[in-house]
Amino acid sequence: MNEIRQENLYAKLSYHLLLLAVATIPFTHFLMLPIAIALFLVFCIENNWREKYTVLKRSCLTVPFIIFISFFLLYLIGIIYSKNMSVALSDIECKLWFFVAPLCIFPLINKIRLMQWDWLLLIFCLSTLAFALINMVISTVNFADTGDKTAFFYTNASHWQHPSYVAMYSTFSFIIALYFLSIRKIYIHKITRIGLLLSVITLPVYIFLLESKAGLLVFGLLFLIIIGILVNIKRRRPLLTIGIFLMIGVVVVSLFKFNIIPYNRIKESVEQFENRNFANPYDGTTQRWVIWKTSGAMCVENMPLGVGTGDVKDELCKQYQAKGYTYILERQLNCHNQYLQTWLAIGIVGLIALLTMFVLPLIKSIQKKDILLFFFVILVMLNLLVESMMETRAGANFIPLMLTLLYLRMETKQFEGK
Repeated sequence: MNEIRQENLYAKLSYHLLLLAVATIPFTHFLMLPIAIALFLVFCIENNWREKYTVLKRSCLTVPFIIFISFFLLYLIGIIYSKNMSVALSDIECKLWFFVAPLCIFPLINKIRLMQWDWLLLIFCLSTLAFALINMVISTVNFADTGDKTAFFYTNASHWQHPSYVAMYSTFSFIIALYFLSIRKIYIHKITRIGLLLSVITLPVYIFLLESKAGLLVFGLLFLIIIGILVNIKRRRPLLTIGIFLMIGVVVVSLFKFNIIPYNRIKESVEQFENRNFANPYDGTTQRWVIWKTSGAMCVENMPLGVGTGDVKDELCKQYQAKGYTYILERQLNCHNQYLQTWLAIGIVGLIALLTMFVLPLIKSIQKKDILLFFFVILVMLNLLVESMMETRAGANFIPLMLTLLYLRMETKQFEGK
């Protein structure tokens, strides 16, 4: 009896640490390291290693567990042949959740019920909504003081996180809110339901204000897919679907064609790319083309092991200097593509591990018709095409934590037959 109580205590401690993590991710990444350490300590103190292995084996989670954790282990191995040890160790610390999330959360599969997994998602959604509302209030106050409309846009719309990451958080929170309002209609407290409704209304507006180019494009694509699913969920309505898509298209074109917003980054990027200067690019879009070409060539040159966990930026800067990209060199830009970044750092095996870590959940989500996991994987994979999101704590905390939670939620949903 005492052993059962202790197990329940450890599970509760872990669950409340996860609640704290999902509640604080939109606001700050500084609490994620102590939360990761606390989770790991609870995992070690519990000390029932054989039972944890048995749980993974019986739940058919051994393969996904190995796939999830192998990504971190390959970066750990990459330290061996890194020259810049301080950067390598900092990178390992940044990616710590790729180790902690599968190791400490997978064994909770038989101790956390579906409704508890759902609450983690709901808390994240409401926390993101709170972040958006607070930032919109700050922007309104700044606009009242200065009269400058740009107070509502881009970095002025996100005061504690980079707009690209906030756009990703907001897009997924929007999907969560729609899911619990339209598809998984469980009992939710009235206040929580109001919060979800506010999320559906507010977050698309906030994503628009953030003006992250990738964020807007990815949200637009996923929004169309979601609308298509919701309109046709009970029966096929092709004409209504086409009509809605055309209306959305007209609105989007109007917004970006007629300068309705004061700071149109997408239109600006198109104009910059038309007048591009590949010799020494200054605008973000052309810089990405140059960086992708440079890093892609380096990936092939450094096959099969890569340059090492901590040496990517140093090696890139050498190439920037050799090619005369002075502006990019001054900013010491990374690959701005996680697939290239991982390939260059830890080689082709690392790239395969990264892809497998997303492809497996994607296939499973399609097989088991898990909409949330499906949209999350697509959302992240698309964002990784234009940003090295796992090189910052804002991405390296959020992605492994949410991927693990959603995968285990999918498995729990199947076990409980819901």
